[in-house]
Amino acid sequence: MTKNEEMQILEDTIMRLGNDSYCGDFLFEVLVDLERDIHDDFCPEHSFAKMRQDARNEVLRARVEANQIITEAKIKAKQITDKAMAYDCSVRENVAGRLREALRAVEE
Repeated sequence: MTKNEEMQILEDTIMRLGNDSYCGDFLFEVLVDLERDIHDDFCPEHSFAKMRQDARNEVLRARVEANQIITEAKIKAKQITDKAMAYDCSVRENVAGRLREALRAVEE
């Protein structure tokens, strides 16, 4: 079988399966890669197991990155909260001091 014959069978099969089948859409999406691999004399590398593993790896990378972002956000949030609390205490002490001064002034 020639490359062209094999690619024609593949295209015909995809058309026959259509987009209402389990594999039709998938095969259509990878058709360009498959045709390129066949044309370049490479065995097509698309396998469900490899794609699933790639997907798992991508999800794992995304989770690690998300955890890093969350950790950094929590650290920044704590820094902001600590700074706000310190400012709040400073304002309260300032107000309390002025109230004490005002009471002393009234008492005199």
